[in-house]
Amino acid sequence: MEIRNPRKWIFNMDYKILSFLGIFIFLSVSTELFSQGLTLVGDAKLSLKGEGVIFSAPSILLKDNSQLSNPENITLTKSDFIRITSKDAKIITRLLSKGEISKIAVGIDGKTSLTIKNTGSNTTFIVGMEVLSDSDALPYVWKVEAAQKSGSESVNLGFSWEKVDEPLSFFPKALANRTGSQWHFLKEQTLSGEMASLEDFDQFESFASYFTVKSSMVDTDGDGVPDILEIQQGSDYDDLLDYLDTDGDGVPDYVEMIQNSNALDPWSYLDSNGDGIADYIRDRSVVVLLFASELQVPWGYQEIDQFLTDTISGMLGSGIIADLAVNWDKSNLDSYKRGIYQIKSEINFPRGVLNIYELAANIAVEVLPKPAPIDVTLDNDTFDGGSVEPIIRVGKLEVLDPLDDIHEITLLNDGYDNGFFEIKDDVLYWSSDQRAEGKTTFTVIVRVTDRDGNMLDKLIEIKRNRKPLDEIWVPNTFTPNGDGLNDFWEVPDLRVYQGARIQIFDGGGIRVFYTENPDIGWDGIKDGKDMPIGAYYWTIEIRELGEIRRGVLNLLRK
Repeated sequence: MEIRNPRKWIFNMDYKILSFLGIFIFLSVSTELFSQGLTLVGDAKLSLKGEGVIFSAPSILLKDNSQLSNPENITLTKSDFIRITSKDAKIITRLLSKGEISKIAVGIDGKTSLTIKNTGSNTTFIVGMEVLSDSDALPYVWKVEAAQKSGSESVNLGFSWEKVDEPLSFFPKALANRTGSQWHFLKEQTLSGEMASLEDFDQFESFASYFTVKSSMVDTDGDGVPDILEIQQGSDYDDLLDYLDTDGDGVPDYVEMIQNSNALDPWSYLDSNGDGIADYIRDRSVVVLLFASELQVPWGYQEIDQFLTDTISGMLGSGIIADLAVNWDKSNLDSYKRGIYQIKSEINFPRGVLNIYELAANIAVEVLPKPAPIDVTLDNDTFDGGSVEPIIRVGKLEVLDPLDDIHEITLLNDGYDNGFFEIKDDVLYWSSDQRAEGKTTFTVIVRVTDRDGNMLDKLIEIKRNRKPLDEIWVPNTFTPNGDGLNDFWEVPDLRVYQGARIQIFDGGGIRVFYTENPDIGWDGIKDGKDMPIGAYYWTIEIRELGEIRRGVLNLLRK
C-alpha cells in the first residue's frame, strides 16, 4: 500500500478514553489492511502517537520527502528494519527525556541499528540515511539531528551494521563524523566487531550530523600508530607520545607488531644498526645537530648575537629536519680578551623529538688577537726644576689606539731615568727628592698594556728647565731669630746645577759661611755664635757654567 496524500496519517489513542470505554490499552492496525507493506512517498507523513499504540505492517519503505514519526510503536511482520531510499526521508523519534532510549532498525539495502540515549535536554531526534560511495567506508551514512536546539543537547549513540556491508579490506576501522567535507574520527568511542558506540555527543549544528564507519591509516600525530587504533587502544591520536606500549620499551605495540618484534618483551625491538637503540626511537631522535660549531670574531666584537640564532636544525634518524629552539649561555665570553671560549646551549626539544644520544650544541668562539696600540705620547715634555717640592707634574700620557681607549700605562722597571718619575692616572710626575744636579735631559721608558695583553714600550725624553744664573732670585734679607719664618738664607734654584759653591763674607772680608750643597742654607751662625746684624756679601759660583755672581744680603733680628 502506498500513501501519497500529503496529509498526516495519525494513529492516536488516548489512554483515558480507552479506559472509559473498557477497551484494552493496545491498538493494532492489522496486516490485513497493509498486506503488501507500507510505502510513504512524496511528502507523506505517518505519525504514531499515544501510549500503547502498536502499528503492525509487513514492511515500511520511506521515499522522497516522507516522514515517519514515533517508530518505536511499529511492529514489522515481514522485515526487520525500516527501509529508507531517499536522502530526504526522515524518521522522527518520540520526545525523549534525559535518560530515555530510542532504538531504531533502519537501513537502505540491509539492516542497521541506531540506538539513541538522550543525556541532555528533552528533545526529539531526526534520523535519516544516505548512500556513501567511499571505498574505505560502509556504503551509507547515518544522519542524526536534534529537532529542538537549546545548546544543551547531548546523546549516547550506538550503531550496528552487517558484516557483509563492509569493504573487503576494512582494518583498522572506527566511527567517523563528517564536518563539511572532512571526516574525522571521534575519540570518545568504543568499537567491537560490527558495533560502535559514542558517548555524550553534543556537536549538534543547524544541520544533521553525519556518521559512518571508515577504515583509515591516517596517523595525525605521527607516532606510527593509525588514529583508529589509538581510539581503540584508548590513547590520544593528537599526542605523539601517547600510545599503547605494553612492555615499556618506548616502541608502540602496533609498530612492534608490523616489525615482528615482541610487544611483551622490553628487549625485543628492531635495531637495524645494532647500536642498542630501537629503530623507532632512533627515527624520532636527533642524530645530527646542524649548526656552525666554530666561530671567529674580531677582538671587541659586540654583535655576536646575530650568529647565535634562536633556532638550530636537527636531523632525526628518519632524515627529517626539525627546528629546535635554543638558548645560548655567553656568560664566560670576554670579547676583549683573545682566546677560545665555549658557548654552551640549552636546547628545547619539541614534544616527540627525542635526544637519546644526548647531543649538545656548543660553539667554540675564537676572539681574534687585537693589534697592539700604535703609539703613546706626552702632551708636555718639559718642567721647571729648582723647586724643593718632590712632586712636579710633567704632562699627560695619551695612547693612540683605534680599537680601544682603556689601557694601563706604567714605567718599565727602574731603567733609564724612571727612578725620578712616577705615573698616576696616566699623568707623568717628577717624583724624587734627589737633585740630579747638572742634568737637564731625562729619558723614561713607558709601557702601555691593553686589555688583550698587547704591550707597547716607548722611550720618552723630558727636558728640565733651569733658570740662568743671572735670573735666579737671591734673597737680600733674612731674619734668623728662630720664629720659623725666613730663618735661613738659601737659594733653591741652585740645587739643579752641578758644582755650585756658595760663600758669605762679612764686611771685613772674613768668610762666615761656605757650602757646595744648595739645599743647605745659612742660619746666621758662625762657630756656634750668632753673627751680628748688618750687611754681608755673598758669591755664587756655578762651575759647570763657569759663571760667578755676587751680591749683598742683610741679616736682621727682631
